This record gives sequence, C-alpha cells and structure tokens, in this order.
Amino acid sequence: MLKKHEVLSFASKTKSAGRIYKRNLHQDLCLTLTRRRETVRHLNDEDHFFFLNRRGFHTSKPSLTIAKKKAGSIIPSKSSPSLRGWLTLEGYRIYPWSISGLETCVVINAEDDKKLAVTFDIGYTTRPSVRCQQVFISHGHMDHVSGLFQHATKRSLYNLSPAVYYVPPNLVETLRNVGKQLHSLSGTPDILLDLDIRPIQPGDSVLVTPEYEIRPFATFHRVPSQGYLLYHRYKRLKPLYRHLRPKEIAVMENQCREENIYEVSWLPEVAFTGDTTFELFLNNPPADLLKVRVLILEATYLENVTPGIVRKARERGHTHLSEIIDHAHLFSDVERLVLIHLSDKYSSSFARDAVSFQMPPSLLNKVVIATLAKDRS
Repeated sequence: MLKKHEVLSFASKTKSAGRIYKRNLHQDLCLTLTRRRETVRHLNDEDHFFFLNRRGFHTSKPSLTIAKKKAGSIIPSKSSPSLRGWLTLEGYRIYPWSISGLETCVVINAEDDKKLAVTFDIGYTTRPSVRCQQVFISHGHMDHVSGLFQHATKRSLYNLSPAVYYVPPNLVETLRNVGKQLHSLSGTPDILLDLDIRPIQPGDSVLVTPEYEIRPFATFHRVPSQGYLLYHRYKRLKPLYRHLRPKEIAVMENQCREENIYEVSWLPEVAFTGDTTFELFLNNPPADLLKVRVLILEATYLENVTPGIVRKARERGHTHLSEIIDHAHLFSDVERLVLIHLSDKYSSSFARDAVSFQMPPSLLNKVVIATLAKDRS
C-alpha cells in the first residue's frame, strides 16, 4: 500500500501530466506554413484565432471548445461508424488512407456484395488493400503508384492470386520495367517479372463483379491523370411481368434471358477523383460525376492565410477547399463528400476546425475528412 506522501506525489505527477497533455493537444491545432523567403513556423494560439476570424468566425474561446459545436457532423459518429479506420457511408465501406505528396490508397467495399473489393491508387500498401485483386491507378506520381510493387509482393507472400493493375496507358511499360529492375535487386518474387498491368482510359469499362463496373474519366493534373466512377447494376421486372408470383418469376428466369424479363440499369454510386484541379467540375464534367452517392475528392489546401494559396493549388494541379465552398451548389445531389489528400502541413485537428468553420450548412453534414493516415502516422 502506498504511503500518504507517495500518494500525494503520484497525484501531483498525474495532474502535471494532464496539464502537459492538454497543452500538447491544443498546440496540435498548429499549422505549418512556408512563406516566400521565410522559415517554416507553427501558428500559435493568436495566429489560429486570426485565421478563423479572417474567415468570418469571431471568437475568443479556445477552438477546441468551439469545434465540439460545429465539427461533430464532419467526424465519423455513431450514424457513420468507423471501425479500425473504416468509414461506412451510403452502403459502402471505405478505407481512405491519404496524405498529399506522401501516400494515397483508398479501398472500397460494398456492404451488400462481399465480392466487391477494389483499391484506388496504391501509393502505400495498406493491409485492406492487400486483399484487393483489382487496383485502379489515377496517375504516375510516386505517392499514388509506388506501392504497386509492394502490393504484388505481399500478395505473393500470402499465396494470393496475382492482382490486376489498371493504369493510364502512358504508365504501362514504365511500371513493367520498374518491376523487373526491382526483381533484379533481390531475385524474388517472380511476380515482379510478369506484373499484370493493363491500360485503361476514358471510354473503357471494367466489370469488377457481376454487379459492379468501373469506368475512368479524365481529370486535370500536371501529368496525364484520370479518376474513376463505380457503377452498380440494378434490375426490376418489366411492367408486363410485375403481376407474376415469385415462383412464376423463378421459372421464367430459368427459361428466358435476363434482359427479356428485367429492365437493367447501371447507376453511379462512388466517384474517386485522384489529383485534380477544380476545373474538373467546371469544364464539361462527366455526366454522372455529380450524381454519385459518395464523392471522394481531393482538398489538398485548406487555409487562406498564405498569400496566393489558391493560385498555388491550381498551378500544382490541386484543389483548394475554398473552391469547393464557392461552388457548393454543384454538390446538391451528392450524398456524401470524403475529402482526401490533405497537405501534410495540417494536423488532423486543424483540418477539422478549418473545414467545419468554413463549410456552408448545405455541405457541412455531407462532409467527412479523411485523416486516417495522419492519425496513424
């Protein structure tokens, strides 16, 4: 049993540790900025409030307290459960691992179809991505493609069948050659000598399961790039047969071709933009892009403190949060927006504050911020 002076000493240390933890948690709201001819610095409390006030939110209270009031809808909650990093949105399970310039790997599963398991971009091989036999890559930047060889190696290690990698046509031969060079370093695994890398471009489609199809669309980046649309197959009886009983319908299904008794349609469900400027949504966007239930789009830059930050985002082929906000009306038919590819200079807590204070009410309840990679790094 502890003596009295030992108990008091322990309590004093615990209280001190608590103060340190709270102070560090608040300091984690900092934003690292690089300004022209200036050194990298962190925003202190005064700078943080200045940023919020610049956006029209006037307060003298700590931002952590304010965030509880407005940020709840953009953080996965009981209505949008998160299990070990997974988001459950509109019937889909999404594992959105992404940090701008470092690594992006987004895995999609369907709750109603266990066969659907696809990965968009493979800048890092997450555990969920290893289970995916089909990988769709948006462009050739390292943070979106460099994990391909590790992905193939891990699947070989686990005795899983080789994956198929769908990439823009300009990347096919280069990636195959890189695989061979990596094999020459260690002599294993042999899968690196014969990677199944297939070209895909707008106008093509891939049936990933009998019920799901993926189609690419062009995007606007510094290098050739494309995003992907996931379509779900729906069917319903033609009016002529809707009066039939289930047993009668079953007999007809055995005797007739499906298209003879059903009306079949493919509806857009999920979109993944990859890296792109906001021009994607303004310059003749794909017809189904803004009709999806879940839109996974990049928002690399969040703040307006740095002079010329929006112009910088466009020059680098990326999207600034303010562009999404200024065109909020475009997303009226989208059920959920998942913001990925946040710059590494933003902490998770700052990102949540920045989004929740700037988002208009029409978008706030739709938005989920993908900070998984930041939180686990």
